[in-house]
This record gives sequence, structure tokens and C-alpha cells, in this order.
Amino acid sequence: MKCLIEFTTGSKLSDYIVKLSETSSEIEKVSHEATEQTPALEDYRYTGANPNNYVYFGCEEECTEENLYRVIGVLPTQSTVDGEYENRVKLIKAKKYTEQTYYIGDVLYTASNILNTTYLDSLGEYQKYIENSKWYWGAIYWNNDSSFTPNQYYNGERNTSVGYGLSAYYNIAKIALLYPSDYAYSISKSYWEGSVDSNAASYLTNAWLNNKITEWTITRDSAFNSYYHAMNKTINSSGNISYQDANNNTNSIRPAFYLKADVLLKNGDGTMENPYRVMI
Repeated sequence: MKCLIEFTTGSKLSDYIVKLSETSSEIEKVSHEATEQTPALEDYRYTGANPNNYVYFGCEEECTEENLYRVIGVLPTQSTVDGEYENRVKLIKAKKYTEQTYYIGDVLYTASNILNTTYLDSLGEYQKYIENSKWYWGAIYWNNDSSFTPNQYYNGERNTSVGYGLSAYYNIAKIALLYPSDYAYSISKSYWEGSVDSNAASYLTNAWLNNKITEWTITRDSAFNSYYHAMNKTINSSGNISYQDANNNTNSIRPAFYLKADVLLKNGDGTMENPYRVMI
């Protein structure tokens, strides 16, 4: 369903989406209790099978599918440790960027290096639209999360457990991978009280972040903490969130990032035929 509100060129994109949430059934407000790393926060997330959250990014007049992104939502985010929380628009590439094979549990460091060098450089002047952000590396124990709801994934990602091979439970960077909770919240709110696993078939068809492929997430598993068995969470082609040995396994990666708080809406209505375009 396409929902438009009155705006003028130059409106902040984050403000536009928050205002749009008042009339659009595609955007849900989410209230989070405090976690080990974050205070109580509120964000606005796109939900459903195919919401109108498309954005062209990294191009001017001539844009292709490679320039197509989607808005995860408007989320309060810090640029530095102990920095101010700002409402920022979070984007993710609509399709996979590449496939990555990992060895000896180096998923996060390798992905971060690739995405913050080769991929970031490919954006040219559009790099200036992206803000450094605090990314949470809290690890989740695999034997607990088979019954996790979206809220439980969100809380687990922001705990202070450190997965094997990591020296911190957060990282400051411009680009990273999606969270399991980003995926978990991308379905209609009516599913949020149940576990992702129990609703896997519904996620496969009714959650817009499911690309029908298996892809790495940012979240490390806290179990199997050994040199050859460091697990990372994956969104898989069956619709659920699982864990996979990050040793000689190949899955897709998609860059996710936060736009600067002052990024403006230039034009577009968010449909696939007329994606949003942004400007500073």
C-alpha cells in the first residue's frame, strides 16, 4: 500500500518516515526496554512482504538495480561510544553485494574490512551521506534462541557477551551487516509475540528482508568458542535464523548502514517504480 504525506523537497528523510508512520500500515513503532548496552529506545521499522521502502543510492540520473536499497527504519543510533543518540535512517542493499567464505571464525572482521574499504570506496561521493555508527557485537547462545521473539533477539544482540575471536562487544564503523532482529522485525507486528523459528514459513513469504538466500548477520554465537568452531547467525533460505560454523562456509553478505541525521528527501515515493532519492 502506498501512503503519501505532504512534504516539500528538503524535508529530513527520518522526519518524513516518522510522520508517515502515523498513516501507513507498513511502518511500526517499536518500544525497547533498556539492554546491557543501550537505554530504553523507540524506533520505526518497515514491515510486511513488500513495503514501499525502496531508495536509489550511489547514483544520480542513471540508476540500476545495483543502486537499489531499502529502508530498514528510523533507529536511534550513536556515532561514538557514549555519544548522543540521533534518529537516523538505516539502509540495506536490496540484493546481495557478494558472497564471502570465512575461515577460522573471522566473519565480522573480514566482512567489516571488505565493506568499509572496497564497498565504501565504490560509493564515491555518496560516502559523505553515511555516518559512523556503533554496531553491537553481543553474542547469543545458540541453544537458547530457537524460541526467540524479535524482542529477545534485539536484547541479545546488545548484551555484553563476547563471541570467540572478538575482543569487544561493539564496533564503530560506517558499514556492517544486518542484525538478526532487523530480519525478525521485518514481518507484520502480529507475528512478533511468537518465535522466528516457529513462524519460519511465514517469514519466508511475508518478511521483506528475506532474500530467499542464506546470508551472514553481524551477530556471533557464544557457543562453540574454539579455533575451528566460531559460529555466526545466518538468515537462511528456509525463513528462520540459524547458526553456522564460520570455518570454510560461504554465504551472502549485504551492506547495511545509517545515513547522517540531516540527509534530506529529494523526491520519490518509496515504490520500486519510483524509489526515494536523497540529498544533503
